[in-house]
Amino acid sequence: MISRVLRPLPTAVLAAALALTLAGCADDTPGEAGRRPSAGPSTPGESSSAASETGSPTPTVTPATGRKLSVEGVSLRLVDLPKWHVSKFGTSYNAGRRLPSGGVISVLVGDILAGPGTDTEQKAVSYGELQADDPVPTHRVADRVVDGVNCFVLEGQTDEERRYVIGAVVDDRFFTVEFTLPVGDAEADAMVEQMFATIDVKG
Repeated sequence: MISRVLRPLPTAVLAAALALTLAGCADDTPGEAGRRPSAGPSTPGESSSAASETGSPTPTVTPATGRKLSVEGVSLRLVDLPKWHVSKFGTSYNAGRRLPSGGVISVLVGDILAGPGTDTEQKAVSYGELQADDPVPTHRVADRVVDGVNCFVLEGQTDEERRYVIGAVVDDRFFTVEFTLPVGDAEADAMVEQMFATIDVKG
């Protein structure tokens, strides 16, 4: 059974937490980007494999250089902009930022012990089941390789928000990285691409 520490925060709870912290301030610490950048999640309706199928080159993404969110199994960097508000819940970090459009972008990075004999596929199934009752429920899509590691991928979208989750088991640690952002916000899409490019899977 997955620890509550790594259970995805319901959208309503996340919004409330961000509302409490948006009046505060979190320091940004610029630094190096991740060691093996990968292309970020595709926008709604866009196939992540389209470039490889058509032979078109993958657009270059400039990796984010802001504050590093690091847990035992994985890390990433936030876009180097002010007004990120970062909270830690056990072994998870949640970062949120209000956008000029009025929407909020959030990033959840966490990991726990996977348990003896547990692999990525088992976690993909059990973690996916936890999403069923979320206000922005997700569904399983094609796995993808992130920083050299095969990860499961979950995606979900409502009229206002969308979520993109990756996860894997590496060296007995189960990590997840989750992005929640407004639908149709080009700035938010670009920020996710930049942060995704810095994901560093430890192992």
